[in-house]
Amino acid sequence: MKQTLPKVIINGDFYCNNLTGIERYANEITKRLDALSAPYEIGIIIPRNGKNIPLFTNLKTIRYDKDIVSFPKWQQCILPRILKQHKAIPLDFGNACSLFRPGISFLHDIYAELYPQDFTTKREIFERFYFRLMYRIIAKRARRICTVSQFSKDQIIQRLGVKSEKITVIYSSHLHFKTIQADYSVFDEHRELSQPYYF
Repeated sequence: MKQTLPKVIINGDFYCNNLTGIERYANEITKRLDALSAPYEIGIIIPRNGKNIPLFTNLKTIRYDKDIVSFPKWQQCILPRILKQHKAIPLDFGNACSLFRPGISFLHDIYAELYPQDFTTKREIFERFYFRLMYRIIAKRARRICTVSQFSKDQIIQRLGVKSEKITVIYSSHLHFKTIQADYSVFDEHRELSQPYYF
């Protein structure tokens, strides 16, 4: 029986970064999509330098046989070609959107738009320019925008002029912490902390 090609393919470039906020969010949502979707209903493309990749049950995994060197080049040149071959649209967790193959984009916040004073070095000023450009591409080109709170949704509407019905709020969850064992050795390493302590 011929397998159906997935209509949506997750941009798995977040597996090429360290596990910080956006990457953890992307990882947890991806695992839930794997559990909820039918076999090969959704795909995920992962570059060669992806690390700590879970074993998926239902997601169709597509491996790209090269490392990501430049994320903008990956986002705007390489990924759209692969998506075109698979006749799919992207699901992108990382505040980014392809000009030529727009799909579903997560826009977690518009920090670079709201706080220019926090970008002072030449590198930071360039990063702010790039982030603000991505915000506008997402606002104009994405088929659907997802964000993490009503507060962020309101800011996107007000500052980028996006219609409310184009934005879906998908809240962060704490449930993945139930799988993490507490490590109290931190109190031995840092005597200045005293129990009980909540971070």
